[in-house]
Amino acid sequence: MLLLLPVGFLLAVSIAILILQHNRRSQGLSWLVAALATILIWLYVLVMRWLPLQPVVLENVLPATELTQGITLTLAGGAWPYALAIVTSLAAVVLTSAAQLQNNARPWAWAGSMAVAAMGLLGVFSNTPLALILTWTALDIMELATILVSMEGNRFARNAVVAFSTRIMGTLVLIWAMVYSRSFGQALNLSDPLPQVGLYLLLAAGLRLGVLPLNMPYTSEIPLRRGLVTIIRMVTSATSLVLLGRLPAAAVPADWAPYLLIFAAMAAFYGAVMFLNAKDELTGRPFFLIALGGLAVGCVVRSYPQSSQAWGTALLISGSMLFLNSFRPKRAWVFTLIGAIGLIGLPFTPAASGWNGVVVLPFNIPDIVFTLAHALLVLGYLHQGLKPGPILPQSERWIEAAYLLGLILLAAADWVIAIFGWEGSFILGEWWASVISLVLVAGGYFGLSRFQTAVLSGLSHVNWLVVFSGHLTRQIEVFFTFNWLNRIVSVIYRLTQRIVYLLTETLEGEGGLLWVFVLLTLLITLIGAGGQ
Repeated sequence: MLLLLPVGFLLAVSIAILILQHNRRSQGLSWLVAALATILIWLYVLVMRWLPLQPVVLENVLPATELTQGITLTLAGGAWPYALAIVTSLAAVVLTSAAQLQNNARPWAWAGSMAVAAMGLLGVFSNTPLALILTWTALDIMELATILVSMEGNRFARNAVVAFSTRIMGTLVLIWAMVYSRSFGQALNLSDPLPQVGLYLLLAAGLRLGVLPLNMPYTSEIPLRRGLVTIIRMVTSATSLVLLGRLPAAAVPADWAPYLLIFAAMAAFYGAVMFLNAKDELTGRPFFLIALGGLAVGCVVRSYPQSSQAWGTALLISGSMLFLNSFRPKRAWVFTLIGAIGLIGLPFTPAASGWNGVVVLPFNIPDIVFTLAHALLVLGYLHQGLKPGPILPQSERWIEAAYLLGLILLAAADWVIAIFGWEGSFILGEWWASVISLVLVAGGYFGLSRFQTAVLSGLSHVNWLVVFSGHLTRQIEVFFTFNWLNRIVSVIYRLTQRIVYLLTETLEGEGGLLWVFVLLTLLITLIGAGGQ
């Protein structure tokens, strides 16, 4: 049961923090308990990589059927890198929140973050579909409840319900994969699924990531964006990404591969463009997740599922390093550069193995789209992370030390995962592709800096470019979020509704019986003509 120790410990500390606040204890004490607990759990999960942990098997959890084979939790199948990434993000959430102790600290948000991280650990440990389904459902309910409580206005509530519904569809696809696997006489095992069910598992993960098909239910973010919502976004993505890394190489049939590759490339490109054009890193966070999710799905479609783990862990680690850096103390740009290095994929860096699944020779159009999307994503990361921001408020030195420690843990975990994460995680990779992306990033950053300088200087010859880029961004958003398809479906629905209404009015009129005989005669004539 040592595998479940971090889960139980996080849930116990979460309850303890709520009790402390219920008894009106100081926020400082609650933060200290949360900080010490997350550091201890981080150290424990770190050494779990080398501990001989036995799988946890729970039988008879639900009434026995042909589909449910109980719950099995294990550290195998790429679970450890995602587990370490989750607890590192949690530790960073708590430690960086020290800067908020004097103003707007929310201990209940720390407790909620621990509960979400505990569910995330259960998700990445899941080796049977029942365990993953229960975890997904718990996370969806927790996210929906958090958003409905935090948001104001029907529009935000509607977005939350749409996101919940989309993820539930992914869960239903996983249930169908269980049924389909049973039709071959074998219960679904997530660590070694049948190739025939690989496509359904990919669709389940893709739906929950918002990549297959591309969907963006959250057009704006919600309060508590830095801490609780960041860990929710990261954990929800991690429990889907871990499934991608376990798929067989032949998960996608050859007939489906070109179409799914187009969807993945579109998602990566769209997310990268919108992230680059976002007004700040938090507004662009959904697009960042979509872009890296598209790269991970692309690896699976191209029969390199293990390479998806490089982009998945980059999403959690580099993403947390950017989204949790709410203040910009001295030399904070160093962490932005470290996060960018974790994304770029140069030889023997954290994301180097990810290029094996993104660029597959001979070089073709999808390779170009993925490479361009990657360059735009890294450019957007630098653009958002190097913006001037508020500095840490004047406070005691230990607050700044705690804040920096949270970011340092993220940087350390990135390289630990790169070196010890999985076989083939620390390699040369497709070095030439990473160099091409780096050159594009350098050229783009230089051009973007010159463009911003020209805009701030008020030069008239760049005004048209500002207007054009804004219009182009809006058109890209309209197309890639498939709002145009929704409008087409709405038009068809209204047209069909009018036709049905016209027929109803006609048949209910005085000549309705006559029209029935006419239509019946016409139908008999058509059937007779078809039979000859």
